[in-house]
Amino acid sequence: MKGNDALLALVRAFTAADFPYMVVGSYSSNFFGIPRSTKDADVVVHLPPERWVELPGILPDGIDLDDQMSFEMVTSTRREILRVAGSIFEIELFRLSDDPHDRSRFSRRRKEEIFPGECVYLPTPEDVIVQKLRWAASAKRPKDFSDTVAVMQVQGTGLDWNYIEEWCGKHGTLNLMQEAMSEARSTWRALD
Repeated sequence: MKGNDALLALVRAFTAADFPYMVVGSYSSNFFGIPRSTKDADVVVHLPPERWVELPGILPDGIDLDDQMSFEMVTSTRREILRVAGSIFEIELFRLSDDPHDRSRFSRRRKEEIFPGECVYLPTPEDVIVQKLRWAASAKRPKDFSDTVAVMQVQGTGLDWNYIEEWCGKHGTLNLMQEAMSEARSTWRALD
């Protein structure tokens, strides 16, 4: 099973089981920005603790739950790894945390057609930027900064900059936001 097929099978299973979810990470930045290759998908799931036991029973054929649970360092939330049979592609499931931005971006999620005829829940482009800058600052991953610039380049001046600035101020990433905007502005000028 290919990565996109595995992700679509999983979100269909989540929808059927009434598991509220949101696809984040590179899939969301690819949708709102400039696509790049990825070997995984990240999905935030919002379930009460007692419903997590249902997860193994709803997984589509060819997707298996890894025995090892870990933690995501930025929001300190639990992370489950799903392995896709016959592939290096994996899906990381993150439990919705009590982090204020994590809660805010989940409440603002919206359905988008990321594949022809297939809609999934994604964060807003503003929330992609805020979270990617947060990861860029804490995990020091250059791809998160590049993804931020790409989303800014594609979405341009139509973004809710007050919302972005407010959260970046709370996260201490205003300098990174300004740096990303500076890189993105060259594209905006070229389009004028």
